[in-house]
Amino acid sequence: MDMRRINDEMNDPVSESNGQQAVWIDGKPWSRDGQIISHLGKGFPKGKWVWDSFKPDPEGQPFEGFQWRNNRQLKLNFLWVLLYITKAPPGHKSRVWFDNIVVAKKYIGQISTFTPISLNAAVSKD
Repeated sequence: MDMRRINDEMNDPVSESNGQQAVWIDGKPWSRDGQIISHLGKGFPKGKWVWDSFKPDPEGQPFEGFQWRNNRQLKLNFLWVLLYITKAPPGHKSRVWFDNIVVAKKYIGQISTFTPISLNAAVSKD
């Protein structure tokens, strides 16, 4: 099972760029060149901006952090799950299936796997 977890933390106070974003796949962060690159916040990781993307590089500058909002009343209130493909080969159908999506205000742990049971076995014959 491919389990992905994304965590966003709002900047506080709203005038600071101390917001964070972290991503884990199957409970593990991504690392490259000795630094975790899937957790971005003020001062980490090191790297540089190339157009619209932050490219991790241990010789680069510390990440400046996120200023997600400039008003304390602004909170996360929307989740957009999508598939983005810039170019697909001719005849290729791009598909993605999303399941077991959970949105929470605090960490709730990993979703446990389950084994479906037969409905016939679950129904009492009495």
